[in-house]
Amino acid sequence: AKIEGQLACDNGSFENPDSRAFSGASMSVGASVFLDKGFNAKGEVNLVGAKIEGQLVCSNGSFENAKGIALNGNSMSVSADVFFDDGFTAKGEVNLIRAAIGSNLLCTGATFINDKGDAIDLSLAKIGAGLFIYNLQPPKGGGRGLAGRLILTQAQCQTYRDDPTSWPEPGKLILDGFTYERFFECPTGWKTRCDWLRLQQRNHLDSSFRPQPWTQVIKVLRDMGHNTDARRIAIEREKTFGRCSGIRWYRKLWHGFLRITVGYGYKPGYALLWSLSFILVGWLTFGTAANLGYMAPRDGDVLVSEYWRVGDLPPGFSPFNSFVFALDAYLPVIELGQDDAWQTAPNQTRTVGDWRIPLPAPVWFFENGYHRVLYWTMAILGWIFVSLFIAGMSGVMKKEKE
Repeated sequence: AKIEGQLACDNGSFENPDSRAFSGASMSVGASVFLDKGFNAKGEVNLVGAKIEGQLVCSNGSFENAKGIALNGNSMSVSADVFFDDGFTAKGEVNLIRAAIGSNLLCTGATFINDKGDAIDLSLAKIGAGLFIYNLQPPKGGGRGLAGRLILTQAQCQTYRDDPTSWPEPGKLILDGFTYERFFECPTGWKTRCDWLRLQQRNHLDSSFRPQPWTQVIKVLRDMGHNTDARRIAIEREKTFGRCSGIRWYRKLWHGFLRITVGYGYKPGYALLWSLSFILVGWLTFGTAANLGYMAPRDGDVLVSEYWRVGDLPPGFSPFNSFVFALDAYLPVIELGQDDAWQTAPNQTRTVGDWRIPLPAPVWFFENGYHRVLYWTMAILGWIFVSLFIAGMSGVMKKEKE
């Protein structure tokens, strides 16, 4: 069919249950199509490949084909807006695969029911402006406004709006490849968006993990200026990936290590806190060792000198400082002079502590030389955690740039 003006079927009734009630496949309409104001179809409404130069208005329309497709707009082209609103009801699938919509697709105040199948399929659809799926209304007798799967695989739009009450059930949301530029008048907090992302098909969160939906949210939130929320979602993305069943145990171990040390690169401050903890442990340990006589000068001449025997140091020799010694042991490259002048002693020499530790001293720890092991361990941990801190601060570890 080729219609130069409008096609108006408002308040019309078309019935052919379990088959096609209305077939407008490949038709060309020069203006808008109205299937609204009480329009009622029992059977498939077929608009496959239709070209509509104006709007497609289905407001307050009823489309029913519970065993198949209620509204088939596969590959149709609409130059302006598409309205599924103001009491719109679809019992059966709404198929908009590869549909091209020039402006907005508005799904609000509507009901989509296809419990055992796809409620809305927008795979590969291109929407020129906004996709609005919010304020969906439960059917009479209760239930969800969107009962069935919502498929947005590789769909495109400029603006996206939804609300938690209009989300599908867990496991019935497919977002892989869905792209958009901003959220509009809907929740943008990281907890809400993570709840939304976790509604995805279960294998997309596990064995066939899809990172793109997470990365898309991160990018959009960052572009909108919500950097903190974007960072938290990036961390949750990595946590989710780390729990995937398809990952080998050693990768999970490494993933867990990155989570607690630098927050996958998004919280390098974690590495700084770990470092301060190690330095504190070293400070207490080496201070106790010095007070018990298990620290000694590296210079052998000083160790056997008259100065050392009478309880003094040669002029110009660096006095022992347990805090600086711990720093010197931990920080790579940087030399503060303490571990050049002093060393952990395997045997008791003489008390040289710069301050007294007000804690019971575990003498056996030092008699067995475990403070020496701590010194070597701190040197290794220093290289690891300082490198992680630098990598986190520079953004090398992140999946996307700030």
